[in-house]
Amino acid sequence: MQVCLLNPPLSVHEFPHLALPMLKGYLRSKKIACAVHDFNVEIMDEIITGGFEKVQRYFYECGLHYSLKELHGRFQAAKDVFAREGITGREDRAQKLINTYLRIAGSDIFEVCFRPDSLDKIKKAYALTDMEQDKNRIIRFMRERIRPWLQQNPADIIGISIPFTSQIFYAFLLGREIKKWFPKARVVMGGPQVSLFWKLFVEHPPFRAAFDGLIVGMGEIAMERYIRAIEKGEGIENVPSLVAFNESGKLIVNKEEKITRMEEIPLPDFSDLPLEKYVYAKLPYQFSRGCYWGKCAFCSYRDNKGYITRRIDTVLDHFHEMKKQYDIHAFQFIDDAIHPQLMEKMADGILSRGMCLRYDAYLRLDSGFTAGLCRRLHESGLHTVLFGFESANQRMLNLMSKGNTPENMLQVLKNMHSAGIQSILSCLIGFPTETREEAWDSIRFLRDNRRYYYWVYIVHFGMISDMRQHSEDYGVVDLDDTNLIRYDDTGFVALGYPYRTTKGMSVEESLDIIRKGREELGIQIFKDNFFS
Repeated sequence: MQVCLLNPPLSVHEFPHLALPMLKGYLRSKKIACAVHDFNVEIMDEIITGGFEKVQRYFYECGLHYSLKELHGRFQAAKDVFAREGITGREDRAQKLINTYLRIAGSDIFEVCFRPDSLDKIKKAYALTDMEQDKNRIIRFMRERIRPWLQQNPADIIGISIPFTSQIFYAFLLGREIKKWFPKARVVMGGPQVSLFWKLFVEHPPFRAAFDGLIVGMGEIAMERYIRAIEKGEGIENVPSLVAFNESGKLIVNKEEKITRMEEIPLPDFSDLPLEKYVYAKLPYQFSRGCYWGKCAFCSYRDNKGYITRRIDTVLDHFHEMKKQYDIHAFQFIDDAIHPQLMEKMADGILSRGMCLRYDAYLRLDSGFTAGLCRRLHESGLHTVLFGFESANQRMLNLMSKGNTPENMLQVLKNMHSAGIQSILSCLIGFPTETREEAWDSIRFLRDNRRYYYWVYIVHFGMISDMRQHSEDYGVVDLDDTNLIRYDDTGFVALGYPYRTTKGMSVEESLDIIRKGREELGIQIFKDNFFS
């Protein structure tokens, strides 16, 4: 069987998404060959580099005159900073320059791309788009670049990953067209958006022309079993984690089966990817699956007790191998949260082996990150951390089941700052029952403690978790679980189920607080920007 795995337009391209390289590594360990192709990075690289005239005009208005050649050179020089081994001290300046370029050049994206404001809008655009006639740049890219590639690399099974909201429309459109271009090929879709919203996708009959199956949850075992079943001419009734329609049109929803030990997941395989096209010279890596806390009310998989981790020696061996194979020394942990004790053991391992690494991570504002541990982490190469801060109001933290206090979160931020580690925060405004004063508690906290963090994303709450099953506890009414909507119109934040509140702020009031909060903190949001 010929198998290929595709990452469709349109999402960020800061570094490779891990799902397909990890799946390729797993399938290879099972003696199944496949090719991975990231079409998203190709079109995004073209859009960003083609938008440098806007960057030129922006600097000109600031009194700075650069030729396009100079701007390309400055952008590449900033990227090169992150390609060098070791921390040079130039990272912060390079990161600011890169972010500025992306935000300005990225405004071109909204001029050419489809904006997924709601599921209804996706459905309508999906029905009306004519792949053969549409002159939109991204549609033309799919027609003129993806189709010829698939013709030159024919596959029996084509997997399409959908990690982000912004990819849903293009993924389904691509799946539909592949089924027309190559009638014998089977199209399987997976990824976080499929896992979250598969019920809505199968309930919309036109979407069914875009896929032969959807994989819900982790896809390694499911994809292997699906390939084996098709190869042997067997039915799909026993393929775990698969949602599909059988020959009689009946919907089959098979029981989920997932890997229970991280040792079963081998080294990711990035060999098919054009690593030079990504913004940052770093590779994603997964230390653990699940979340050791697993209680946050807004999380789509809270109370998941399946927290599994790799052995420290395996992680370090993988870093060594990836550094050797791809000449990259920087890594991004994409775990939902790594326990402080595991971070400490890993740091000790990096230092004892004398490894020269730079790594970033998504962590929880856990009191276990003491001043001493933070210094150790920085010494081992930790540079930037993204924390889910969410709120500085204790009632809201309790309602969200965060298990934090403003005091302990501030102490962790101080510890990270003192150690030289850069913190990026995510602040959630509009959680059901939140009042304006409670929301301003968060804004004031962020204003008063600005020196302890590098950046904050202030975003609107999205209803996707199982808390909607207990909506009355949160003053939520008129919840529509047949549709999806995006309330915040800045950047490509996630879709959620539309609703109305009877307690606290309305959605409109929350969006007003977000706008005023950004102004209070001096956060500049470029108009119509993909990267805001």
